[in-house]
Amino acid sequence: MGVELKLIIGSMSLAVDQESIFMSNMAEIDLCKVGSSSKLWDIDGLNKNDDFKYYYHNDNSEVFEDGYSQKFKPVKIQIVIRAIRESFKEDPYCRYRWALSLLEEMESDYNDLKVILYWY
Repeated sequence: MGVELKLIIGSMSLAVDQESIFMSNMAEIDLCKVGSSSKLWDIDGLNKNDDFKYYYHNDNSEVFEDGYSQKFKPVKIQIVIRAIRESFKEDPYCRYRWALSLLEEMESDYNDLKVILYWY
């Protein structure tokens, strides 16, 4: 067993209540177990306030935290791309290469995408 990571990519929207923010899920990438030297560990993906909700697309339920009860803070897609590029230099993990292909292509189509680091 070990810590695994899923990247959830999407765009931010204001919820119907006009107070909270949620993310429309556009894609998910399961990186499984990233090594301890991965730069993804260095990204501050924790939400310090309660204004964000993640709208889970599979069953329309709201997911507020990851598998370790940590609240989400969506980060800019560029930050995640940079961390994966740096990690790939040290560890040519095939899932990094696949993730980079999708993330870079999505970034070229949408300029304001965010990523949630879902640890489980």
